[in-house]
Amino acid sequence: MNRDPEPAYNTVHTVTEVLYRKGWLSKEKDGRAFRYGATASREAYVAGLMGEVLAVADDRAAAVVNLVETMEPDEAAELRRLLVAARGTGARSEERER
Repeated sequence: MNRDPEPAYNTVHTVTEVLYRKGWLSKEKDGRAFRYGATASREAYVAGLMGEVLAVADDRAAAVVNLVETMEPDEAAELRRLLVAARGTGARSEERER
């Protein structure tokens, strides 16, 4: 008997409408009802949060170093691979602009 009660319809509707107005949810008509969905992936949301954190950091490099130090070695290796790939893409873009 440890079940949580179902949330009230009005509560769910209010929250989904607020999230829709703020741009976090999309909304489409489905018969007489509406279907809601996320407007961004979890990864995009987390990337946005990381950007906000770095924007207020006094020392962005130190903040990134602290983050990398908490990663597992295989995660850090993947990050290194992605940075090298991004650097290569960026270099090619710069060459095309010249």
